[in-house]
Amino acid sequence: MYADLGDPIAQYYVGYYLITGNHSVLRDTKKAVEYFRRSAEKGIPGAQLRYSVALLKGDGIEKNEANDRIAIENLKKAAISGNPHAMFNYGDILINGGHGVWENIEEGEIWMRAAHDKGHPHALKKLTDRLNSLNKYPSM
Repeated sequence: MYADLGDPIAQYYVGYYLITGNHSVLRDTKKAVEYFRRSAEKGIPGAQLRYSVALLKGDGIEKNEANDRIAIENLKKAAISGNPHAMFNYGDILINGGHGVWENIEEGEIWMRAAHDKGHPHALKKLTDRLNSLNKYPSM
């Protein structure tokens, strides 16, 4: 199997099928996280995003501060690579703080706007709602 030979795209898809159970694959979140980790380490943005989400939720792997740091690093890498879902999630964490990240509304707003520009369907509403709750109004 190409994934076991080190192909990062194959590793991503094996992880994806293992976590979703698509194509009659038996769900195995622990194995999925391991395949996402391998692929993420090779710079695949989708894997970096999915690996981050698993680490932040503790889905198939232990939830702890060290894993939160790894998750945020991978999430930021995926966002920098242009993944709109990573941009959204990274921006959301920056706006609200958490997972060892200090609140940074200005930087979070930049990422949320970038996610919106890349077509993320919820970025602008989430950003607007958060800024309204702080009595700050986004410039459109």
